[in-house]
Amino acid sequence: MKKGAGKHKGSSFERTIAKLIDKWWEVPEHTFWRSVNSGGVWEPGDITCRDKSVFFPFVIECKFYKTIDLWPLLLNDPNSLILKWWKKLTEDSDYVVVKKNEKTYMAMKLLIFKSNNRPIMVAFDRKNLEDFYVEETLSFLNIKHNAVYSIGNIGFEQQLIIMTLSNFTDVIRKDLLI
Repeated sequence: MKKGAGKHKGSSFERTIAKLIDKWWEVPEHTFWRSVNSGGVWEPGDITCRDKSVFFPFVIECKFYKTIDLWPLLLNDPNSLILKWWKKLTEDSDYVVVKKNEKTYMAMKLLIFKSNNRPIMVAFDRKNLEDFYVEETLSFLNIKHNAVYSIGNIGFEQQLIIMTLSNFTDVIRKDLLI
């Protein structure tokens, strides 16, 4: 890969994800976009909602690599690339809250990643999802959508679930969020 091409690849992926979120959330095109200084320290996550009247309870980090190996994650290897990304996302966004109906909630973290010639995947914390969502859907998610679980001591009290982004967006509907 040419020098600087990785940054272009990542930026292009973030724009693609922003467009997918526009469709998923059923909002006008370009409601979601790359964050100002994406990858910087001004605001958490790589995707932001430009319309502050839209309830969007997620902080999203995007990664696009040539190859991503899931085995280190499944074996709770501390050198797992996905675990490193997840820990950084958690550290960078643990203070982020969202408000709805005069209640305050911790934002839900989504790690969206892709490798060459593979589907787009999403990782999220089951407990974090339970804070926002109804239990019946969580059961449906377990049965129907081939989620990969990383269960165990991964350095924090979380149960990381990984599935394709298309399955996630099929199941998680904004009308069922609190």
